[in-house]
Amino acid sequence: MGFLSSSSSALRDACRNGHEQRARALIKKGAALDWANNKGWTALMWACYNDHEQCARALIENGADIEKPMLPVLQEQALPKV
Repeated sequence: MGFLSSSSSALRDACRNGHEQRARALIKKGAALDWANNKGWTALMWACYNDHEQCARALIENGADIEKPMLPVLQEQALPKV
């Protein structure tokens, strides 16, 4: 696993768990904002799904794709919260 995928996986984990400062540090280091796991979940999807608004804002402010197709369960639950 290269830096891009490992840092992007770490970014997804940080956003899933609400660690805003860690997420911002990884974004600053160049983690891919829209990299998805094998089930299609991105950092933004995790942040929204788990109500981590500050992580979601950090991603969006830095260019995360808010139009990226989401899993159907997330379309109803996550987007209205951000």
